[in-house]
Amino acid sequence: MNLSTLAVHAGEGSRVDGSAVFPIFQSATFLYEQESVKGADVHYGSVRYTRCNNNPSQIAVAAKVAALEGAEAALVTASGMAAISAVLLALLKAGDHVLVQPCLYGGTYTLVHGMLTQLGVAVSELPMEDAAAWPGLVRANTKVVYVETISNPLCAVPNLPAVVALARAHRLTSVIDNTFASPANARPLDWGFDLVVESATKFLNGHSDVVAGVVAGSRALLRAVTDKLTHLGGSADPHACFLLQRGIKTLGLRVARQNANALTLARALHVHPAVLRVHYPGLPHHPNHAIAASLFTAGAGDTVPDPDTILATHTGASSSTPSTSGSAAAGAAAPGHTSGSHAGHQGGAAGDGGEQAARRGGQGRG
Repeated sequence: MNLSTLAVHAGEGSRVDGSAVFPIFQSATFLYEQESVKGADVHYGSVRYTRCNNNPSQIAVAAKVAALEGAEAALVTASGMAAISAVLLALLKAGDHVLVQPCLYGGTYTLVHGMLTQLGVAVSELPMEDAAAWPGLVRANTKVVYVETISNPLCAVPNLPAVVALARAHRLTSVIDNTFASPANARPLDWGFDLVVESATKFLNGHSDVVAGVVAGSRALLRAVTDKLTHLGGSADPHACFLLQRGIKTLGLRVARQNANALTLARALHVHPAVLRVHYPGLPHHPNHAIAASLFTAGAGDTVPDPDTILATHTGASSSTPSTSGSAAAGAAAPGHTSGSHAGHQGGAAGDGGEQAARRGGQGRG
């Protein structure tokens, strides 16, 4: 079954009273048949309560996401950061060590280098251009390696097969943020990653009217993440689930057009005399072009404004001049996010100084 068919039909089950659209279960609590609440059969996880992530609206959209990601199970959350924080807090505790890429989305960077370190988790950054050095960074207490498919905001593409190999060799849990690719362009679980997180606010929903996140992976890992999310209170609202389910139905159509638009934009900006720099893995000059070309055959794109950090500016323009950045390539061309660079931005090629750029304002991720 292809992606667009899954996007429309997966997870929705039988129609309720003939409804063509899966309904919104806007309820915090639910009634029980007497037989289901007897004695030892009752436990906290069996209670149907929207914060416990078992509202029918949550279940339906999670099943759809699992189908799209090729996962055993999935979980929908109140935001992308709710998904990321629930995963990392479920997998790490005081005394553990995590490996991360240096160019991270700003919210994730703050979570990892701020909150996790305050909780006693040690953090090391992987040198993205030197995979041979990665095994030397693994410690006896290393538990997780965390990367992004395409980094936000500098569009770096890590050596993802090498990340999977590192995780398997050292029995680490591999986690990848697939927001900037989406399952329309990349399914990291097929490459061997253990967990995928995404901000559904972006490609998955696609209509700028929902803040949500998703996690996908094995049932065993999802049980631990769900338990953490339940107690942290990061469950998705039923109406947000309804809107997300609606948005996902057009994922394949939207992303295909975004890929094509981004490729056109990248090529035009690359040759424009007033543009200083373009970060776009689909162009041959990008330092991560080869790995991107080997991983992304459909593309990975969007066009988004970001006037303060990675945007193209005309020579001599003031720092407040707005511009645009897009992402991805279509067809045989490799994907990635397209972004011109601000004249005053410290980052060079994608991946250089990326963590600083991320802290100063990657695309919002909910």
